[in-house]
Amino acid sequence: MTEENKDKAFPEVAQISTSFTVDFGHQNRGKVPKLFQNQQCKAKIITMEDIEKKQRQAEARRKNHEEMKAETARVVRDECAKINDRAMRLFEQDAKRQGLSGTEHIKPMTRKQASLAIREMSHDINKLALGMNSSISLPSQ
Repeated sequence: MTEENKDKAFPEVAQISTSFTVDFGHQNRGKVPKLFQNQQCKAKIITMEDIEKKQRQAEARRKNHEEMKAETARVVRDECAKINDRAMRLFEQDAKRQGLSGTEHIKPMTRKQASLAIREMSHDINKLALGMNSSISLPSQ
């Protein structure tokens, strides 16, 4: 391209130069909306007494939770002991029925009594299973 063709192809564009200054020392803020003004007024100042009161309440809740957990564990332990007693009676009856030695002192159950004991034990196991959850840990004996 020759010099003349360049001038025709790329005409000179006027250069505009603008400058401005920003004053960072003075910030001009707009008016705060009334909705936000009310929210700022509602902010509650928390005192040490409030914090101590909440800590006492949290400690009371924690203590109550531990007591309830211990009570639940006690109930579960009692239910398990009851199921164990019924199962042992049924095992004794089975041993008596088989004629094993050492079962002479055991009074035989009727079929109706054995059936009732099995149903009660099944009911107790189902009740225990429904009441259990993963947070209960039984103490080792």
